[in-house]
Amino acid sequence: MSKRGRCWWWPFSCLCSRVPGLSRQKLNRRVQQQEQHFPLTAPIAPGRPVRPLIILDVRRVSEYEGGHIAGAISIPITTFKGALPDILKAINSVAEAAQQEPEVVCICLSAHRSVPATRLLLAEKVDAKQLDYGMMMWSFPTTKEPYTLEELLQRCSKK
Repeated sequence: MSKRGRCWWWPFSCLCSRVPGLSRQKLNRRVQQQEQHFPLTAPIAPGRPVRPLIILDVRRVSEYEGGHIAGAISIPITTFKGALPDILKAINSVAEAAQQEPEVVCICLSAHRSVPATRLLLAEKVDAKQLDYGMMMWSFPTTKEPYTLEELLQRCSKK
């Protein structure tokens, strides 16, 4: 919290702060492609016809535990800035293993908290987007099975 009682990310998340977005239909298609070409249990390898996808769920842990998109990694917005070096390491590891840059999608409940996360990644030259309208509009399957940055990194190092 800052001196004024707001979190560091608050000024960056106003509705006038547009960032690239992805519709729920397009993200669902990308999740399905991901499951086909980069299953969560398999190593990430080069030569795939689609780019790898990394989904960063910036909601509170309790929201994530209530249900999330399969393969989404929980990094609450309140810890996102501090976790940025680890996030960038994971993104670079995926890019190296797949031999192509991953697409990164930040999600939250209403596309409010995902704005500053997306902006931080864009500032680092990451191809980042947010889920338009957030999880409130997500009408596709969810899971309660957690997925972590560490699991993602392990998939990059498997041969």
